[in-house]
Amino acid sequence: ARHAPLVARSVQPDLLSFRADARAALRRAASAPLTTAAHLAHGARLNAAVVRGWRRASLILCLGTAEREWMGRRLPWTRPRLAGYFNALGPQEQEELSRLRRERPAPPGPGLRFLWIGRWAPHKGTSRLVRFLAERTAARPEDSFTLAGCGPGARESLPAGLLAGGRVRIVPSFPRSELSALLRGHDAGLFTSSVEGWGLSLNEMLESGLPVFATEAGGVRDLRPFFPRTLLPFPPPLDPDLSACREADLDGYYRCFTWEQIAARYEAEVLHRLRRPGKEA
Repeated sequence: ARHAPLVARSVQPDLLSFRADARAALRRAASAPLTTAAHLAHGARLNAAVVRGWRRASLILCLGTAEREWMGRRLPWTRPRLAGYFNALGPQEQEELSRLRRERPAPPGPGLRFLWIGRWAPHKGTSRLVRFLAERTAARPEDSFTLAGCGPGARESLPAGLLAGGRVRIVPSFPRSELSALLRGHDAGLFTSSVEGWGLSLNEMLESGLPVFATEAGGVRDLRPFFPRTLLPFPPPLDPDLSACREADLDGYYRCFTWEQIAARYEAEVLHRLRRPGKEA
């Protein structure tokens, strides 16, 4: 920072993630007090380091509009140094998902096949997801659910009754080569995060042609203008009509959400800001 402009680039909202994980840890404090104390102390040290980095930075590059607005509102001293960037999938992945979208058949029915992808962590909205699964399986016995990439934590957290009937399937891990098959084999996606850096699973599901029922976290606000009929509020209604969920502004989307466009925006906005310190982005 003493010798050159310093950019602090965010990949997730660290303070918000720590707060969500700390709340979950405190709920378990009675059964593991020493582990909880060590976890909280470690998280506090990491967050202090993040804040020190922000104070030294010439520019703070936030991931998405939601994080940038939160920082400007809650940490007003950062406002003159805030800028933003988006996230996107790689070109080969986008080509494969585009082909999958064009070939996607109509849902076979009668029930819907829902897909949730993510780590089993408190800020991913896992408690919200478990409540939803319990309510939905009781109200809509024809629906089914896959939880993918969640490790062993999902099986340990779900009530035994949800797993017994086979309507909730757990895929603890999967190679990238199996992602297309996962997306092809489902009718709608679920995104339940309370705090999220971006959530590239959103891009994956939307680009493959899946409607996604999502909480207001991560990149949802930035993606919704391009998927107004596909990126829908969580939780889904009992009997959602997915017939209109194929409409999307894909031309506009690909003008913003490719690696090439993100790099061009970085050159146009971020490097320009570094040449003009103290200006608003």
